[in-house]
Amino acid sequence: MFLLVAGIIAWRAPRRHRLTLVAALLLPAAAFVATMSPTKVWASSDCASSTTDSTTTTIAGQTTSTTVATQTSTVPPTTAPPVCQSTTIAVGSTPYGLAITPDGSTLYVPNFNGSNVSVIRTSDNTVTSTLAGFLSVNDIVISPDGTTAYMTSYGAGLVYVVRTSDNTVISTINVGHFPTAIDISPNGATLYVSRYLGDDVKVIRTSDNAITATIPVGSDPQDVRVSPNGLFAYVSNLSSNNLSVINTATNAVTGTIAVGNGPVHVAFTADSSNAYVANTINSTVSVVNTATGTVTATIAVGTGPGSVSLSPNGSFAYVGNYASNNVSVINTATGLIATTISVGNGPISIAISPDGTRAYVSNFGSNSVSVLCL
Repeated sequence: MFLLVAGIIAWRAPRRHRLTLVAALLLPAAAFVATMSPTKVWASSDCASSTTDSTTTTIAGQTTSTTVATQTSTVPPTTAPPVCQSTTIAVGSTPYGLAITPDGSTLYVPNFNGSNVSVIRTSDNTVTSTLAGFLSVNDIVISPDGTTAYMTSYGAGLVYVVRTSDNTVISTINVGHFPTAIDISPNGATLYVSRYLGDDVKVIRTSDNAITATIPVGSDPQDVRVSPNGLFAYVSNLSSNNLSVINTATNAVTGTIAVGNGPVHVAFTADSSNAYVANTINSTVSVVNTATGTVTATIAVGTGPGSVSLSPNGSFAYVGNYASNNVSVINTATGLIATTISVGNGPISIAISPDGTRAYVSNFGSNSVSVLCL
């Protein structure tokens, strides 16, 4: 999950001063320096077709730490996916992470400054309830069977364990200061929680909510994601500009992969063969071949990307650009930007429905969720 200090004033601040979350986000987009290709911005009434666009793709080197060859080219875009902005849902103050139940019926939206969670019925985009008492919640994951939601509290250093049948907190897990992201293994047995100032990942057994391991990673980890095959987890380290690769069988870091500046979020393709990494400082997405641990492409996107999600079939990657208030849609077959979609202020997280028909974008700066029909 994109921690709010990523790449802005906290980037060079002493570690003990890196907690000015909201102030960091309110800096103008000029704080990010990026060159963007011209694109068409789709309004809420637009439905997508082909659009004229150009993008710069950098082919990375063959090691995980050094780029040995660079190729820049201007090429015509691919055909855009059928996408339009269908509606906007008002939620609580500064919505952050998003999670959809496996059956696609319910969307949970933690509201960071509101210290609550909006629960949305996806059939009609209605907020059915607001759950109170969740201090500074910033990320969420739902168990594969849909029975339990796990939410991190950045302010309290907790993981809230919520029974989804009645949205009751049934337990809390103390993970220590400043958890930034949470994910769960495909079998639902293990949670992984990255901690910003701890420079580590906590491993939690879900059967009894016990912490079973603490894994040192890189500097200022922002996100942790488990591969769909469950074999490894990638941790994006903001200040060391790399990924830590965790072997989930041994809970050991088996290597690091150099990516762009300020990596803040990771998403895997369904077959676990590739990972897409949002780099907030240089406004790019790194594409990583997980078999070789190498960056195969670097794709320029909007300004200050903070999240990336893939469609279930892997055809498109959706990148939320916090500072430019839009979503870049990448055709994963070509690495080209298919289109750019205007959303609310400060898009910070994206979730795709299980059937691939909707994308939900939390807009931190406008207290809303944009619903995109795909």
